[in-house]
Amino acid sequence: MKLTPFKKPITTEAEYGKALAVLTALVDKGDATTAEETAYLELLGTLLEDYERRHAPEVEEAAAI
Repeated sequence: MKLTPFKKPITTEAEYGKALAVLTALVDKGDATTAEETAYLELLGTLLEDYERRHAPEVEEAAAI
């Protein structure tokens, strides 16, 4: 799988959608992911969580209840 480079924080909904699609594709590979893909999966997860924290704080507050 060719990895789309996300080397900076996700700042737009379009970037978020692309990153989420890549993350989903990597998760769907399951145990067939390479070490590079696994590391990238962790990076994408961090970037996505950061975007969600900055753009949907009400979702996190509701989940904490």
